[in-house]
Amino acid sequence: MPAYLNCETRKQPVCFRVSFAHTTAHPVHVRPRSLTLPFELARVTSFIRSYSGAINRLILFLPFLPSPYHWICHPHVCRSPIGAFGDSLPDAVRSCADRNFRRCFCRTKCPKHATGLESIVGRVARGLTVTHLREQQTRIRFWQHLALFMLAYALVITRKPDAIFHAQFWAEDGRAWFADAYNLGPWHPFFRPETGYFQTLPRIAADLAMLVPLSLAPLVLNIIAIGVQVLPINLLVSFRSAEWGETWLRALLAFTYLAIPSSPEICANITNEQWILAFCVFLLLVGSPPRSSSGRFVDLSFTVLCGLTGPFCIFLLPISLLVALRRTGRWRWVPVFILAGCCVIQAVGLLIVSPNARTAWGVLGARFDLFVRILAGNVFLGSLIGANNIAIDPGAHAFIFLAFVAASGVTIAAFALRRAPLPMKLLALYAGMLFLAALRLPSSYAPRGTTQWEMIAGAAAVRYWFLPTLTFIWLLIFGAFGNGKIIKVLSGVLLCCLCFGIAIQWRRPVFQDFHYAAEVERVKAAPAGTTVSIPINPEGWQMRLIKHQAPGKP
Repeated sequence: MPAYLNCETRKQPVCFRVSFAHTTAHPVHVRPRSLTLPFELARVTSFIRSYSGAINRLILFLPFLPSPYHWICHPHVCRSPIGAFGDSLPDAVRSCADRNFRRCFCRTKCPKHATGLESIVGRVARGLTVTHLREQQTRIRFWQHLALFMLAYALVITRKPDAIFHAQFWAEDGRAWFADAYNLGPWHPFFRPETGYFQTLPRIAADLAMLVPLSLAPLVLNIIAIGVQVLPINLLVSFRSAEWGETWLRALLAFTYLAIPSSPEICANITNEQWILAFCVFLLLVGSPPRSSSGRFVDLSFTVLCGLTGPFCIFLLPISLLVALRRTGRWRWVPVFILAGCCVIQAVGLLIVSPNARTAWGVLGARFDLFVRILAGNVFLGSLIGANNIAIDPGAHAFIFLAFVAASGVTIAAFALRRAPLPMKLLALYAGMLFLAALRLPSSYAPRGTTQWEMIAGAAAVRYWFLPTLTFIWLLIFGAFGNGKIIKVLSGVLLCCLCFGIAIQWRRPVFQDFHYAAEVERVKAAPAGTTVSIPINPEGWQMRLIKHQAPGKP
């Protein structure tokens, strides 16, 4: 008998279930070479079961660890998600290349399937988890990350080419960020809250735009905005996000993020990239902890920048706390303390520096029927077909249809969430908090005779629906590749609808041309100290610049 169990001689498919900690600072080490692998399969099963029981008893006394994997030694193939994070075994571990789930458990390399895989007994003895194996398999080199970044950057440009080839200011890009940097200087605007919150990222981008001529300032802001928008792609495919699933699954999640048909307002403008920055920090929080000094520096930089840009630190703080309670090590508390300090700073800006920033927006007008319309039309239908006006369709028949869509969407999302990995569940929690906060304090002005909820119900393209729609799409993906047959069918059908929505909504709306080049010439011709108003998108907005003194003149 050779030193391995050939998969052709063992026709019965077997899955060894072994229980061990998901993360351990000092895993139990057993020298694989000291093990004598029995030739009888029953002896191998009994051997692993005895070790798994001992490790289980040890794990139960370790605090702040995730639940141990629940796959105890059992003579059948385990095809369902396992573990506290809902991980499923990689094909390379649970089956040979013939994909018949007839794994040859080798101490050495199997001559027929020379994949270089070690014995599963050796893997368990060294305390390796499925996530650790994924991290080893999905490590991407720097040049590959750079190539992926450039490819994603090009795809974003195809969605909104006018952001590069006919750049113009959008909303606060010109009225607040660039105008403040131009009129007040590079440092003073950082201490001025906008709508009650300090905004560091767009202030930095505006200072960088001041380094180029006025005609190129919108282009610089858009280039930075697209760069921030692409960052989640690299984070999703990196080994830090191995908890989300296999590499192909994370690549699919990354593509749907890039091709999402809803929320065109969030594409290629620095004003709304704070939502993407917060999403990047979320991915870093739920991903595996950094293992190097450079990785810790990147996490610290992103966390501080996000905490000082908008109110998102308030919602990321409970996520970081939940993650910290499931991990070990000192680093787990660092993001918690940083986000807590940023929450204090943002509270000072909202409650002390500008306490009236959010009191003059109009009447909220919260109603149950409007909530159903917003949830069904702007979130569930918006995630599949993009921006639409179905939420404001009048009549009882339209409301009945929207109520059915809302109930169906919630049911499908709930069933898909049951077997989703833990990062997906945390994303649903994070998106839900942001969605409810956006409904409670929307940044939309309601004219007399209307309410804020009526305004945002008809605003299908706004940023508020970005994360809820992305969460629903990702839940459909996990549902389509899950275990429930009904959920798989329903999720598959809805994903087919999503493909049509992506094709229809791929090109983002083009901004109205306000002839920015001619406005720049008008600024150049104005006397020093003159206030010049420049029309910008959306229609009705103005950017006011105080003409600088020309260099070299008294």
